[in-house]
Amino acid sequence: TATPSDVEARAARGDHDTYLAAWAERMKKFVSGPDGNLGTPDDRRVYIRLAHEMNGNWYPWGAAVGGDSAVQYIWMWQRVRGIFWAKGLDARTVQWIWAVNHEDVGMARAEDYYPGDDYVDWIGIDGYNWGASQTWSAWRTPQEVFAPMVARLRTLTAKPLALTETASSSSRPGKVDVAAKSQWITDLFSYATSANTGARMIVWFNEDKETD
Repeated sequence: TATPSDVEARAARGDHDTYLAAWAERMKKFVSGPDGNLGTPDDRRVYIRLAHEMNGNWYPWGAAVGGDSAVQYIWMWQRVRGIFWAKGLDARTVQWIWAVNHEDVGMARAEDYYPGDDYVDWIGIDGYNWGASQTWSAWRTPQEVFAPMVARLRTLTAKPLALTETASSSSRPGKVDVAAKSQWITDLFSYATSANTGARMIVWFNEDKETD
């Protein structure tokens, strides 16, 4: 079944509470570890990137798609996290990553969707170097991809930063340049771990999808 374009509005008003409570209960069993008891040394931790890239125009929970407001997105986020809290799942076992696309696409502005420090454990950014793989793309350094959005999010919060999706194509004009991709990866880690960026988590998108 396709996700409805107003899914965040439905979740915000409680339409999916039964499903979400069941999901949270299953998560509680998982993070409780092999002994099945929450609050013991074998507990696990998970990171949930809920409703990511809402400032784009390709997911149903983005206002640019469903015509819903940023306020409804925030209410949805807060309601979902509240359901997990009610199950005893705090930041010790479940941490929430609010992740945006590295650029706004469509009518959405990333900052308008921030649920607030009380409901967010991490801020995240998704961004790629598409190289020459697409008709609209060009080679971009890690700093060119991420730095503008990092600066914007740092005006919102001091929460720890994650790069929740990133990778580089090897496509350069007229050729495949594996050495350039290798250097981009080196540069990514230098940029991400620099004092100005301070990323504490990097998730590499290892998939031959639209490009390598």
